[in-house]
Amino acid sequence: MKEKAYYSTKQREEIIKALKELEGKDITIKDLLDYFKNNDIKIGQATLYRNLDSLVEENIVRKYTLANERSARFEYIADVHDCHNHFHFKCEKCGKLIHFNCETFLKAQNHLAQEHGFDINHLNTVIYGECRSCTNHKK
Repeated sequence: MKEKAYYSTKQREEIIKALKELEGKDITIKDLLDYFKNNDIKIGQATLYRNLDSLVEENIVRKYTLANERSARFEYIADVHDCHNHFHFKCEKCGKLIHFNCETFLKAQNHLAQEHGFDINHLNTVIYGECRSCTNHKK
């Protein structure tokens, strides 16, 4: 099978730039379209979808959905994260998505795989709660 070629275009670079600037937030298609409109960048919805699909396929961007929501979310991961090997926490108060490495969670994951034959999909697993910053603001 022939490997698919990816081309660097101005639109693709603008999408990556936007995702980097919005890092740490749940980014939807609407958020990106608003970002481009507010920054006077001409990228159509079809071009955005096509480029995001390619970036996801290349493991440059992570695509996920949150519980009880239909809209996909996107996150730039090429420089920083390997989202296949850690967990994600989502603060229900401020919306921050936290990449979380924890030996205890990895032991639980291994237990589930070995004892119960269940493999966790890190890309689609998000644990909801409240981040340290939001908890500290309550005190």
